[in-house]
Amino acid sequence: MSGVKIKIPPSSGGALPPSPPDLISVDEGPMRRELLRQIAQLERELSGLVAANSPYDPVIASPLRGPTMLRTAELEEIRDELLNAARTMHDRIVRRATATLEEPEPRPGFFARLRARVWPNRSL
Repeated sequence: MSGVKIKIPPSSGGALPPSPPDLISVDEGPMRRELLRQIAQLERELSGLVAANSPYDPVIASPLRGPTMLRTAELEEIRDELLNAARTMHDRIVRRATATLEEPEPRPGFFARLRARVWPNRSL
């Protein structure tokens, strides 16, 4: 540092430091509307899955919440919970359908079993 001098202003004692420039405020309205639209769509989808497949226990997605204005982060959490619940319900339905397809051949009916007992050596 040859010859370059930095001038440091003297301390002003107890004065506050200068405030940072105003940050640009972000309008969260469009993001919130999109999150609310996604939540409504997921709730419809999940309720449709539960209603169409009533033998299953419903998946509880979100704990009961009282009326409040949710922050954007909370809306994202609810959306993620609903996504996980819909995936879980869909997986249950697929597992149930797959298990139904893989069931063994049904046993012969009453008359076929009776015929086999009465005439064991006779083939039809």
